[in-house]
Amino acid sequence: MSDDIESYRLAFRVEGKWWVAYCGRAGTMDGAAEVARILMSLVDGNEAAETTKRAFIEVLAAAFADMAEPITGERPDMQLQDAPESERRRQ
Repeated sequence: MSDDIESYRLAFRVEGKWWVAYCGRAGTMDGAAEVARILMSLVDGNEAAETTKRAFIEVLAAAFADMAEPITGERPDMQLQDAPESERRRQ
């Protein structure tokens, strides 16, 4: 398959009061599709919010891996990494 699952990624962005998850091509947000969102107040600000944030990431990574496995024949290794500077929210 010329368009393999490794050319895709999950990306997370702060958009106002929301933390939004997208699935899109690696290296660009062009054409990325929103797959989930959660209120920033639930994932930012204290230890409980960090637990919720980690759970949100883990659920979405597992769903992505579940989707990819039948396509590729293997489960992708979902490694976390910071977004490129060009995609980070400007303060």
